[in-house]
Amino acid sequence: MDREAKMQELERLRSSVHELERELGTTESLPRTAQSGESPTGGPSGGGAAAGGIVSEGAVSGGAVSVGALEPADLYSEGLAQPSWPPKEYYTAYHIMAGMVLGFLGATTSLLVNVVGAAMVNKHPLELIRVYLTFPLGERALTLDSGFALAAGCCLYLGTGMFGGIPFHLVLSRYFAQSNVFVRFMVATVMGLGIWLINFYVLIAWIQPMLIGGNWIVEEIPMVVAIFTHLVFGWTMLLVDQWGRFVPPTQAGKES
Repeated sequence: MDREAKMQELERLRSSVHELERELGTTESLPRTAQSGESPTGGPSGGGAAAGGIVSEGAVSGGAVSVGALEPADLYSEGLAQPSWPPKEYYTAYHIMAGMVLGFLGATTSLLVNVVGAAMVNKHPLELIRVYLTFPLGERALTLDSGFALAAGCCLYLGTGMFGGIPFHLVLSRYFAQSNVFVRFMVATVMGLGIWLINFYVLIAWIQPMLIGGNWIVEEIPMVVAIFTHLVFGWTMLLVDQWGRFVPPTQAGKES
């Protein structure tokens, strides 16, 4: 219903209210009649009937329609309320979840690269996982050849990648969404190197010796392999970043 139609309906309601007031004799008698549920003729309350079931007596006050008498769609069209969906600002919760999913893809890619690289230099395909398992298992993890421990190690690697994907996706989608390819590539590269430095030389370098009694992860994984593993993860996050962007339904319909 457009504004002109609403104004016409309002005028009709005003006339109905005035007619009821004249029938009741005084303005004060109108609320008492409405509370009793009967009109002067013994029928249902006149205010609601006059409104045709659209607006109640309380909806007309000083010549203006009460906000509570309008439908939600009417409130939006009149500018009296704003819809809460889709979000007007950056949808953080959505992008956190998307970052976890994309982080899983990034971890999978970096693990596959390590499997292929290990086979090329005649090492165990899951050499990287065996070294990472020294954190909970100690030096004996380096002799693992198969079994549940290696499978669990792969799951832990992928799970860690899921959480690692959150900061990558949040930064790329929020602060560099409109940047050119070179800038985004440099951001992903710097973040990959930063996570490598933090993981290896800020956290693992002192936590593993303190808890397990050795520093196998830092010592057994060549620096080039460690750097390349984190770069592959970061570059994969860059490639799949668009998959995790939140597109409002209305915008998606226009694009299609």
